[in-house]
Amino acid sequence: MAQTNYTPISLYYSTTASAVPTAANLVPGELAINTNDGKLYYEDSSGVVQVLATKSTGSIGGSTTQVQFNNSGSLGGSSSFTWDGTTVTATKFAGALNGTVGFTTPSTGAFTTLSATGRATFAASGFGAISASTGTMQGQTLYGGVLAGNGSSYDVMICNRSGSEVLGVIANTQNLFAAGSLTGTSTISVGNATPSTTGAGITFPATQSASSDANTLDDYEEGTWTPTVTFGGGSTGITYSLQTGSYTKIGNIVRCSFDVRLSSKGSSTGNAKISLPFVSNGAGGGSIIYFTGNVSVTTLPNFGVDAAATGGFYFATAGATGVYADTQFTNTSIVIATIIFQV
Repeated sequence: MAQTNYTPISLYYSTTASAVPTAANLVPGELAINTNDGKLYYEDSSGVVQVLATKSTGSIGGSTTQVQFNNSGSLGGSSSFTWDGTTVTATKFAGALNGTVGFTTPSTGAFTTLSATGRATFAASGFGAISASTGTMQGQTLYGGVLAGNGSSYDVMICNRSGSEVLGVIANTQNLFAAGSLTGTSTISVGNATPSTTGAGITFPATQSASSDANTLDDYEEGTWTPTVTFGGGSTGITYSLQTGSYTKIGNIVRCSFDVRLSSKGSSTGNAKISLPFVSNGAGGGSIIYFTGNVSVTTLPNFGVDAAATGGFYFATAGATGVYADTQFTNTSIVIATIIFQV
């Protein structure tokens, strides 16, 4: 309210929220005010209306350390971008970013999406730069090797520290090639087998995945089985005082040792046969490399493959199966042997 005998001075004004004077409303240097918004305007010498002042900046948004931003005309804060006076913490980056890690000169391009000619450059004491055009992590002379991929012949290349020698590759076919020796401190597996958790070596699948390549080792197994004696004319009443057997299988070759001791041969008759841990391939006899026992044996015998291919073998000499029958066995016979055969 103007004092008595004084004429009030009133600026060009509006009480409508968000109303802004136009250049036609003012002359250069003239003021205008929006009493609803609390904003003071003036027209500059170029005839453009400018905001000279506002009544306040509004309340601070967010929580302590959060950087303020324009949140629909008000101040806002976010936990994704904070500053405590010493450390900047930022998450949820989007869009192209250009910067450096360590004290080095930044290159063109972006960290998140490298352009065809760009790269993200690391400090000189690190591993170097990741090139978008070649997909290569460049190595440094005094530091470790380089993990790289050229996007065509190989998905990944493992090089020496200077990048001049390829030590190994993982090709597009997912095959791993090593130019030099391959060293491991634990167990590796083939055929999608689960690697052993003990010792060091190669783990093969529980069921052999046979290869048609004659130069491929596709199986290795160590184990035990319980050997039994049967007779071709009937095996009734056989009892044992001991049955032990162990084997090692490498590819299609099995080497097994056993110790079978009878406590009674019962009423068995016919040709004697010992069970094997694997079914033989039916390709004929094998070799007994050690034999002892109190059966009637005068020379070290061979053995013949069971015609029914049930995994057993007959004692034999000179290819004749059935040489040793029930007549060579007593109620306390002992058969200890080591044999080799194919599967």
